[in-house]
Amino acid sequence: MKRYIALLAGLVLTFVCSPTFAVQQVNVGLNDVIATVENSFKAGRNGELPIADFMADFFQRTLLAKDKREMRGEGQMLVQLATATSPLMYRFQYVSPYQQEIVSDGNSLWIYHPENREVILSDVSFVYNRPGFNPDRDRAVNFLQGLGRISKDLQINFASGMYDSAGNYVLELTPRRSMFIRRRILL
Repeated sequence: MKRYIALLAGLVLTFVCSPTFAVQQVNVGLNDVIATVENSFKAGRNGELPIADFMADFFQRTLLAKDKREMRGEGQMLVQLATATSPLMYRFQYVSPYQQEIVSDGNSLWIYHPENREVILSDVSFVYNRPGFNPDRDRAVNFLQGLGRISKDLQINFASGMYDSAGNYVLELTPRRSMFIRRRILL
C-alpha cells in the first residue's frame, strides 16, 4: 500500500512540475493594460461600445479634513455607459459604513438613506445629458464618463503589488489636473 501511495505521489509531482503543465506568466506592459481598458470603453466604428454596462464591487476611502478622520465605504455599483441616444446611468449600493443608494438615470439623481427614510432628489441632466457630449473629444465631468480616455485625463501606473487577489492588474490613476475631491483611484 505504501508503494502505491509513493508511486501516486511521484506521478502527481511529475505532472505538476512538468513544463507542459506550468502556468506561464505573460509579460504585459503598462501601455498594453491601459490600451485594453480604454478600448473596452471606446465606441467602435459602428458606434457601439464593447462594454455597454458593468457591475463591480467598490471600496471608497474619504479623508475628512474638518474632523481629521477617515471614513470608509463599500458596496456594489451597476453602470450603464452613455451612448449617442442615452445618458450615463448608475446605481451605487453602499453596505457600509451604513446603507444608502445613489441612483441616476442621467436626468435625476436620487440619494436614498433607508435608516432615515429620506430621499434627496437633484436634477443632473445638465451634467450627464449634455447635447453633443462626445467622450472621445470632451473632458469627462466624472470618472465614469471618461473610461475610454483615461490616459488623457489621468496619470496611470501599476499600483504597488500590481495584482489583486484574483491575479488581475491593479492600476493607480492620479488626476493630471489637481482635483479637490479626488487624489487617486485604484482600478
